[in-house]
Amino acid sequence: MTRMEGISRTAAKKKARLRRDLIQQLLTHCTSITPLTDSDLENILSLINQVIDAEKGVSNIQLPDRSSENAFPALLRFCEENGVDTSKVSVAPIDDSRKEFGLVAREDILGNELILSIPRSLVMTCEHVPTSSLGFLKDDPLLTEMPNLLLVMCLIHELCLNEKSFWKPYIDCLPSSYYTPLYMEWNSIQLLKPSSSFQEAAKLIRNIGRQYAYFWTKMNKTSGNNSTLPSFAPFFTFEIYR
Repeated sequence: MTRMEGISRTAAKKKARLRRDLIQQLLTHCTSITPLTDSDLENILSLINQVIDAEKGVSNIQLPDRSSENAFPALLRFCEENGVDTSKVSVAPIDDSRKEFGLVAREDILGNELILSIPRSLVMTCEHVPTSSLGFLKDDPLLTEMPNLLLVMCLIHELCLNEKSFWKPYIDCLPSSYYTPLYMEWNSIQLLKPSSSFQEAAKLIRNIGRQYAYFWTKMNKTSGNNSTLPSFAPFFTFEIYR
């Protein structure tokens, strides 16, 4: 081993320890704080930002970048190849300033006219989750009790499959960020305080932080045969989970 290789390996271990410590702090803050105070929420947001920073470069999985219309022709072809008649609709920008797109009609629509029908085979549900991809998580009580989290894991699995995923044309059209409190800074969240939306935002941030830290910790505590780990374990980051 060369001197530079030794320095690089030491730096990688230090970064991994930092990441682990931050995630453990996040788990502690998100599970032991009730009710949530302003200071608590600010600390949680700070930890989340530190975790995101510590995880940069950990995963080579790219989040979808729906910044242009380039991905939508492939999505429409995907739909047509799987039995969807798209002749009456198209995808077009609806807000250029926010890079938002929507489904628009190609022609006038009559009352009660069917313009689009999606077969169940093209609706991603918990039925599509391959249990083999979940490893030991398939029996996790949180996934058993909350089907929406099972669907999250399915989407992460398909994202990590990249070109091998049947759902790639759909995933490529998903936004890389959303207009939810999970993507807001503390100063912006404070503006919600006059309304009940502030507490709802606080609960959402704490719940997602707790869920991520819980699953990451569980995956990284597992010893023995790596075949028991979820297929996406090496790529599991907060950015991907949220």
